[in-house]
Amino acid sequence: MVKPNLPFVVSTKRACRLASYSPQELDFIEGHGTGIPVGDRAELKGITLAMDGTEKKRFCGITSLKSIVGHTKAAAGIGGFMKAVMAVNRRVLPPTAGCKEPNEVFESTATCLYPILQGECRHPTEILRAGVSAMGFGGSNCHVTLESGDAPSPGLEPVLSERELLVSHQDTELFPFSADSPENLQQRVEEIKAIAAGLSVGELVDLAADLTGKLDADLPIRATVIAGTLDELVEHLQLLEQMLDDIAVGETKVNLHQTVWLSRARTQCRVGFLFPGQGSQRLNMTRVLVERYSWARELVQQADSWLQALGSQPVSPYIYRPLDRAADGEQLQEWKKELAQTEIAQPAICLASLIWMGYLQKLGVEPVAVGGHSLGELTAFYATGAFDEKALLGLAAVRGKAMSAPTETAGVMASLGCSRQQAEELLARVKGDVAIANINSPTQVVISGSREGVEAVV
Repeated sequence: MVKPNLPFVVSTKRACRLASYSPQELDFIEGHGTGIPVGDRAELKGITLAMDGTEKKRFCGITSLKSIVGHTKAAAGIGGFMKAVMAVNRRVLPPTAGCKEPNEVFESTATCLYPILQGECRHPTEILRAGVSAMGFGGSNCHVTLESGDAPSPGLEPVLSERELLVSHQDTELFPFSADSPENLQQRVEEIKAIAAGLSVGELVDLAADLTGKLDADLPIRATVIAGTLDELVEHLQLLEQMLDDIAVGETKVNLHQTVWLSRARTQCRVGFLFPGQGSQRLNMTRVLVERYSWARELVQQADSWLQALGSQPVSPYIYRPLDRAADGEQLQEWKKELAQTEIAQPAICLASLIWMGYLQKLGVEPVAVGGHSLGELTAFYATGAFDEKALLGLAAVRGKAMSAPTETAGVMASLGCSRQQAEELLARVKGDVAIANINSPTQVVISGSREGVEAVV
């Protein structure tokens, strides 16, 4: 982890510079891998030994070129060096591809490290420092430390922004088909199945995009397959073939897999939105949209500003967390607990609903009806035009504060097994702060208010 005597010279045009830093000063290390294999475990333990003496947790990230292209053997380290040069110049902490099960040493001995799973874009003027660690397979070793030099190079700028690219991966792809008859659809599926057998994982998205571009809105038969791997794609295409065979012999079966869909084309689609209530909050909910679209980021910033003006806490720091940097399971649970606080969760859930609804509207998806579960009723009212975004978040904040009031001053609710008319008659007979809160059915009404008033009605 110190400046070596290099057996080669690489011109970086000051995009980055070779340097010497103690391990505790590095932002990330480009290493072999972060998964389960024995070699990765040994390398991670070796890096941890080099960082001996620090008790700081999760301060240095680990990423890997090997996870993208496999072992480069005699060329080990060269690709990682190039990746590190690009990363420190563009001020990006690059994530490790395909790391779904980080090595257990991150939780035991290598607690100063963390596998970079989310990635991060730093400010263009910030200095990033990276270490490159690679052992050649009978070839050259590469142990270099680098730091940012010049401003981010326009020549290294991707077509899509790094911020968008960091959230571009998704677990599954959608493979749609259209045809003028089940027989022709069967033939098309057979063709695609043959193509899929020779694809790489990286080409799944290309095939999905190609099939989407070839959809014909005038053809009456539609099918869709959902898959995240090549094996899944072939398996689900076979399921679609079986469904088409069943149709050919006059049979109909329910699709229990929920990954293959077959139907006739619809010209008129009716979509309803059902908005969630408290309990649906999740760490990093809507993060993909916020990182990918400027309008979503602006909405989050505006929401925090509105909430602060009302005397409430901004919610984005509670929603968006660097999950890969959680010190341990306890910290992760603490983040979840903080987000679940009623006064935080309620405006946060409404904000997430606003972002998803905005995304659907940009896709041209408009509901013919809306509804909400508990808190979600506020969002449903917003969707009908009853009030604007600022009012929705304000109502959610006030509602959250009221529901998190101390027990001794909090109001109460009661469910009455009667009609609305009977409930109104009962309320007219008592004095106190109590009102009808909800009409669940013709024979069930919910009342709420002060403890004294509700008890008097009961």
